[in-house]
Amino acid sequence: MSRSLAEGRLRIAQRLEGLGQLAGGICHEINNPLCFIVSSAELMEEGLEGVSTSISADQFGELSELVRSISIGAHRIARIVHSVKLFARQS
Repeated sequence: MSRSLAEGRLRIAQRLEGLGQLAGGICHEINNPLCFIVSSAELMEEGLEGVSTSISADQFGELSELVRSISIGAHRIARIVHSVKLFARQS
């Protein structure tokens, strides 16, 4: 293997390492507020059960659907973050 080829591969490896570190840092920054959103959505779902008799069925349905959408979206983001973390560890 020639020296220039080895140097080129080293540069590529260094770039991938940097990309992995960047991805890991971004995941960490996203994961902290995401945990808050997920746990808050779970608490809201539990709390809605207690207010179901004090609001109309339509309002309850709308709120339940909204909380469910928040939860689904947050879990989707969590899966993406997990996938990026796996990539970051591999690189």
